[in-house]
Amino acid sequence: MEYLNSDIKKRYLTYKFLIIIILFFYFFYIHSSNQENFYRVITVLSFSTIYSLIFYIFIQQFSKSIFYDILESTLDAISITFLLNFSQGLNNILIFLYPISLIRYYKAKKLLVINLIFLILSILYLSILQKKFFLPTFFITFIFLILFYLHLLGKTEEVKKQNENSNQIERRLNEIYDISEILIKSSNLDEILNQISNFIHKYFGFENIFFYFLDENKENLILRGTINKRREEIGFKKIKPGKGILSVPFETKNWFYVDDVTKDDRYIKVYENIKSEFVNPIKIKEEVIGVMGIESKRSLNEDEIKILITIGNMINLSIEKQLSLSEINKKINTISLINQLSTYLISSLDINEVSKKIIEILTEYFSYDYIGILLKYGDKLKVIHSIGFKTTNFEISVDSEKGIVTHAYRNKKTIISNDVSKDPRFIQDSNSQSEMAVPIIFENEVIGIINIESPILNRFTEDDRILVETLSNTIGIAIMNARLYEETKKLTIMDSLTGLGNYRYLVESVTKEIEKSKRYNLPISLIFLDLDNFKRINDTKGHEVGNMILMKVSEIVKENIRISDTAFRYGGDEFVILLPFTDKVTSKEVAERIRGEIEKTEISGVKLSASFGIASYPEDGLTCFDLIGKSDKFAYISKSYGGNRINY
Repeated sequence: MEYLNSDIKKRYLTYKFLIIIILFFYFFYIHSSNQENFYRVITVLSFSTIYSLIFYIFIQQFSKSIFYDILESTLDAISITFLLNFSQGLNNILIFLYPISLIRYYKAKKLLVINLIFLILSILYLSILQKKFFLPTFFITFIFLILFYLHLLGKTEEVKKQNENSNQIERRLNEIYDISEILIKSSNLDEILNQISNFIHKYFGFENIFFYFLDENKENLILRGTINKRREEIGFKKIKPGKGILSVPFETKNWFYVDDVTKDDRYIKVYENIKSEFVNPIKIKEEVIGVMGIESKRSLNEDEIKILITIGNMINLSIEKQLSLSEINKKINTISLINQLSTYLISSLDINEVSKKIIEILTEYFSYDYIGILLKYGDKLKVIHSIGFKTTNFEISVDSEKGIVTHAYRNKKTIISNDVSKDPRFIQDSNSQSEMAVPIIFENEVIGIINIESPILNRFTEDDRILVETLSNTIGIAIMNARLYEETKKLTIMDSLTGLGNYRYLVESVTKEIEKSKRYNLPISLIFLDLDNFKRINDTKGHEVGNMILMKVSEIVKENIRISDTAFRYGGDEFVILLPFTDKVTSKEVAERIRGEIEKTEISGVKLSASFGIASYPEDGLTCFDLIGKSDKFAYISKSYGGNRINY
């Protein structure tokens, strides 16, 4: 009756009870005049009642509806005993019906044996009452045959069950082996997650498999892996932590199973007719970083849950392996990058080329959007090379309160601002939302800043800081080497008193400009400047005043020429000005401006003046020495006419 519901059982037992009452009163009425038969009825009823109660002490553990089963068994025992004892002609048929009906209990061996023992005792008792022993002997033999058959049947089922268990274990091992292959062969996390999703979907038939991971800021759970038909959602589907059944493992750090999602308010519906959901945490060193989830239209059994937990543990180990390999690769890449950078920086001593290469490498390896190298010149930080920024010649005072770079400079520490809209120090020069300023330190002094910005909110991590700081040490050495080289180079080409180019630099510069002029068919001019009466001033006022005059004249010259022009101290009191792509007419205007400024100058009671000569390429000469000689000659003519004039 286990397949019947409660209402049908009630109705069935009511009919059976009514039949028993009718039988009881019928037999009681027939045999009431016979006292011996009356005692027999009472004895049979008592025995059958005791038998039923004892029997159902053992059946309780196998039954879900104990009350109905006890009542049914009691009524069966009473009715069978009545019929066996009083039906006479029906004895031969009914005596076989009852034990056959007990076959329904053959799977519960203890229950069946106890039931048959009591049945044998009941038959023996009834046989003594009826004084018939041949039939009970045959009946007992029949019962033992049934027992033997059931024993063989049980053994067959046991072997079959063992084979099924063996096949099931083999299948599980194969499944785990297949998953292990996926985890071992794949080196990309997203590839692993998608392959496992499709594997679970194929082998178990679950409607939905998903993997969600926390983003870098732990503000969202992002879909990283799922079955093929949802792949377009990967990287875009987001859920806030704390929402959905999938958030439970983040709180408990353990797996969680809901057998009926319709009764759980946390359930987020994706597919129709989903019944159950299983979620398992993905952990690294006991920290939950993600979750694996399964949704099914049916309930999951215990074995399936165990397999899913095993798969989750295997994924955890695989991710730890991936992260370890990622860390190792990152370190290897960093070392490789430092070596590559060092190799280049050692081979290059041009500070502009060094800065350019640094930015190229950082952009190539780490996909930074905006990068600028700022170096300290005097009391200012100046951009020497940048990419992505609107202002390429940006400079700022090191004492300014504005600018994240100035604060990084003064504090000698890296500053990361992952939301510049909330940082009052930020200076807007692009569509940046994040900024990282890393000081370049050499011998405990900040010589510059590596400034990196991004249009992505929360772009920079601790890993970025460590990496760029590591590179900044190498960059600092390279920049100082380049600076030292430039300073050394300046000493070889510059006049130490005036800061103007020396004779060697003059010859190199004029020769280069002549080559350019030949290529582009453009003029160049030289202005030769010779101070008037300088030897007499030196003799009467001394060399100290003479040096003051030379420095003042060099300042006047530098203030009155263009950036593209170059001034040189030719020797003693003689100066040369190189004007690229300039004809004689324009050169005369420059010379006149300088002559006028010198004429207005007085030092230590001495009024100054100078004689000028102008020579141009190609009409006055085709070589460096031709132009220098010709301009010197024109200056000599000016001096011969009393000085303080221009000749060309």
